[in-house]
Amino acid sequence: MKKIFFVQLLTVLCVFSSFAQIKITSSGINLTGNIGIKLPSNSNSLSALGVGTTGSTTDYVSIGRGDGYNTNLHVTFPGSGNGPTFGIRADGTNGIGAGIAITGDCYASNTMGMGSATGVLGHAGGVTSGKNHGVLGVLSTTGNSGGAGVVGIVTTVNEFIPISGQYAGYFSGDVKVTGQIINQVTLNPSDIRYKKDIMELNSEKSLKDILAMKPVEYRLKQEYVEYLDEKGVTQQYAVYDEKSQAFQNKHYGLIAQELQKLYPDLVYTISDQGYLGINYTEIIPMLIQSIQELNKKIEVLEQSENTHKNSSVSNSISTLGETFSKAVLYQNTPNPFTGETEIRYELPETVQRAYICIFDMQGKMLKKLDVSIGSNTLKIKGSELQAGMYLYSLITDGKEIDTKKMIL
Repeated sequence: MKKIFFVQLLTVLCVFSSFAQIKITSSGINLTGNIGIKLPSNSNSLSALGVGTTGSTTDYVSIGRGDGYNTNLHVTFPGSGNGPTFGIRADGTNGIGAGIAITGDCYASNTMGMGSATGVLGHAGGVTSGKNHGVLGVLSTTGNSGGAGVVGIVTTVNEFIPISGQYAGYFSGDVKVTGQIINQVTLNPSDIRYKKDIMELNSEKSLKDILAMKPVEYRLKQEYVEYLDEKGVTQQYAVYDEKSQAFQNKHYGLIAQELQKLYPDLVYTISDQGYLGINYTEIIPMLIQSIQELNKKIEVLEQSENTHKNSSVSNSISTLGETFSKAVLYQNTPNPFTGETEIRYELPETVQRAYICIFDMQGKMLKKLDVSIGSNTLKIKGSELQAGMYLYSLITDGKEIDTKKMIL
């Protein structure tokens, strides 16, 4: 028995001596050379420590790839004690080159239509204090160095991009969120130093285009992404949580295909399937311009009304029974209005039939209201029309007497 044990020990020492040297000192075991564990037959470790693979001369530790769902490196820790517990901790400093404490690369050797590839996966939970972080990225604010706690890049190669400023998150590429984005302030870069080819908007065109937009209300349709699982079976992934407020609530907006005819630069393609999205933020300047244009028109109307009132006072009718020589249509008051407005008019006794017609800005007649002889007023309720600008005309015996604008 002792002879067999001696032979086995001698064999182990011979194996180690072929590619490593072991030194035992008072401070522990020192190894010189490379160590290989469970390597392919007739092969030596190129790494300082190779497990299941010969590795590379540039690596200190190489662990071979497992088969199926096997784990290449599995670290279990009890998590006892009050201090932080690390399953794997990597501390590193760098000089001129790139310093990476831990890197995760997961590439398919050939393009595959099934399975998945994840560089880094973080999963956390169970801490009642709320300090559960699947992935935690922290940027040190020491010094004036720029950067971000978490950086996301869409690219074909590994790329370290310079970041001016300090951010919790920095993303170079499109970001899609299927739930809510909760924040205090949303900023769009608008400094004049960011811009070129600056031109003022055409106020008449802005107003015309705003009036041509057709706001709608709608609900979200579920969106599905098809994929092949590890067994090659087609599966569907529902993009939206149908129990969420975003899916349950009504939404209000514009149809991208319709807006594209007016402002193609406000419509973007947001997916490979050709779905369209709208940059709603940049509609705001057109709204501002339209309000300014409407305000100018109101001022002109008010000036015209005041002039007409002054003229009417000097030529006012002295008695109620006096016969009018011609038909007159006055500006509605108040204008603009919300609840109700009055249109005053005068009709001589010679008129056989008269009515006031209300049109939208495209010339479509919305109302035709009969009016009587004499000096009278016609009331229009705001609830009978949608907000906007309208035209109204006085028609007597088939002849248009006058047309004016009113704003609701």
